[in-house]
Amino acid sequence: MSFGNALRSEWTKLASLRGTWVYVVLLVGSIAGPMVAFSMAADVGATADWELLLLGTVIFNMIVIAFGGSTLAGEYNDQMNAHAFLTQDRRSLWLSARMTLTLVLIAVCWVIGVALAWLSVTVSPRTEFKGGDGADILAGILGFVVFGLIAMSLGVLTRSRVAAVAIPLVWILVVESMLEFAALAYAIFRPLWLVTPGARIQQVSTQLGGLMANPENPRTGFEAGMTQPTWFNIVVLVAWIVLAVGVAHWANAKRDVK
Repeated sequence: MSFGNALRSEWTKLASLRGTWVYVVLLVGSIAGPMVAFSMAADVGATADWELLLLGTVIFNMIVIAFGGSTLAGEYNDQMNAHAFLTQDRRSLWLSARMTLTLVLIAVCWVIGVALAWLSVTVSPRTEFKGGDGADILAGILGFVVFGLIAMSLGVLTRSRVAAVAIPLVWILVVESMLEFAALAYAIFRPLWLVTPGARIQQVSTQLGGLMANPENPRTGFEAGMTQPTWFNIVVLVAWIVLAVGVAHWANAKRDVK
């Protein structure tokens, strides 16, 4: 079976689940919903830029983690991976197809959500869209790609919906903030903070968006509180993506069907 056939097979499975369409509604609504409410309740003459338009990005990424982690773990819980092993030439085909489709579906939901958010602000007589830099757009895209792949990888590795969803959520909501404060106080935590994906996403988004990542401390370096070089932030994010995809394929290839 070719990769194209694997894509069609995985899309049939993904589209047949009611949960998929529930997640689609939640993903689109998490971006569009806040701006629809804002455009209806704002005072006349209110303005919105990209930062405000993408106010729901954090919630969107949390739903992405829930969707990505649960959909991959569910394949193993329901023994659907066994069917793919029997009908496809290589074990990696179904997993590559499912991860690709999941990311594409998430990206489509993000685009639709942003378009609806922009439309609600633009057509409302109360509000005006002012635009702005592209840092928030890039941060949103990098966020769902990196954390979506990490959640999917954990779903394959742990085969647990709870673990695949809870671990990334705790990481982005609790652990990264704690590491940032710990790195400022103790040098031993600095290497861990330097490889946190959330901090790298924020810095590289502002850097590539033409902004200063840390106006209070514009120096570039590897000390806590400094802004890291753009190349370093990109390398770390690429490493997270490669690690997530590699671990998922390794676990899928090595583990037998139970």
